Amino acid sequence: MSAKSEFKLDDKPKSGIRKIFPISPGKRKILITLFGTGFFLKTLENMGIWYSFEIGELLVCCCIYYTIVYVRISSGLNLSRKNNKIVSIIFWTVLVVHASPWLPVVRSTSVLSYVGALCRGIFYIAEILFFLEIVFSLIFPSLSRRRVIIVLIILAIVSGYSAYNGSTVLVIKELTVPVKKLPKNMSGFTIVHLSDLHIGNRFTEKWLMRIVKETNRLKSDLIVITGDLCDITKLDRKTLYIIDHLGKLKAKYGILAVTGNHEYDEGLHTFPKIARESGIRVLRNESITVAGVIQIAGINDPLFRESGDRKPDLEAALKHINPQKPVILLSHRPKYFDEAIRYGVDLQLSGHTHGGQPPPYELMVGLAFKYSSGLYNVGDNYIHTSPGTGVYGVPMRLFTHNEITRITLISPGLLLCYHR
Repeated sequence: MSAKSEFKLDDKPKSGIRKIFPISPGKRKILITLFGTGFFLKTLENMGIWYSFEIGELLVCCCIYYTIVYVRISSGLNLSRKNNKIVSIIFWTVLVVHASPWLPVVRSTSVLSYVGALCRGIFYIAEILFFLEIVFSLIFPSLSRRRVIIVLIILAIVSGYSAYNGSTVLVIKELTVPVKKLPKNMSGFTIVHLSDLHIGNRFTEKWLMRIVKETNRLKSDLIVITGDLCDITKLDRKTLYIIDHLGKLKAKYGILAVTGNHEYDEGLHTFPKIARESGIRVLRNESITVAGVIQIAGINDPLFRESGDRKPDLEAALKHINPQKPVILLSHRPKYFDEAIRYGVDLQLSGHTHGGQPPPYELMVGLAFKYSSGLYNVGDNYIHTSPGTGVYGVPMRLFTHNEITRITLISPGLLLCYHR
């Protein structure tokens, strides 16, 4: 007779939660204590009382992953003690690697940070799949081993595709938007919309060169970047190549940008230099006119509080606009669109949401953001929320792509708009 799994506590039948999660009383107490501690630390952090260096989030995640992923695999496959030790070693190795990007020494190392981020993404997907497996276990209790095997196969396929898609795929999306105040002689004016590049330690020079090459190939009239350009915290060798490549972006009327939350979170001291030396004009609650007709306004991100910068101010940004001419607003976050309409904004360009990246949050992003990803209209007013030209945190995408968007503005009578 083979040795039983470590989760076989006694011969008494179990029911309810103990049957789904067969964990010993001692381990259960430890998990509850760690989860409670992590939740408390995360709450203090969210309230701005004390910064826990993400330890709270790490503790909560590890407890969830252990309970939902590891316990379900071990108990579901009914492993022997020997095989369970192998699974345990694999699980804890992946868990430690997943946690490694929280460490500053690893965060500054591109390869280790990238692998750790991938492991985090695998856990994100695994917790959803095993949650569904738990639901099915209540309906089909006799198919435990088969369910777990199926979940592991799906996990491998989804994780592999998401990593490939998030790390290598870059799509060019073409949109046509009617602007009611656009003169007919300006119809066909093109804007390339970039957002959320998150140039940082996991960002390769080859990937940046590809973005620059594809953007320049579109030969647009204007390039706009709606925040979160970089996650660089210090001026170093990598900063120099960023400046060198971004400086190669070309558009007839130049490059405009606004700040995102990461310009304040991680790029407070580096972003101004990168933008200035790359020839990028940053709009801070102000507006300019390009081609003598199209008015472009830009507002700061709300995280100004931590930098001493001014808060986002639509009134200040749109103070000098001519209501008879077209107005385009650059705002990192899409949430200002409804208010912007009242100020006469014809088109708002935003980012921030990443289209829900990484999975499985792509399925839930619409619950958090009214204008989550793509092109929307409210009457004659439009907003385009980019799913992001790059990725942040976990380099994985399942239902979205890294995107460069080329927007063609037209007078309303010339062509109908198509949009998502």
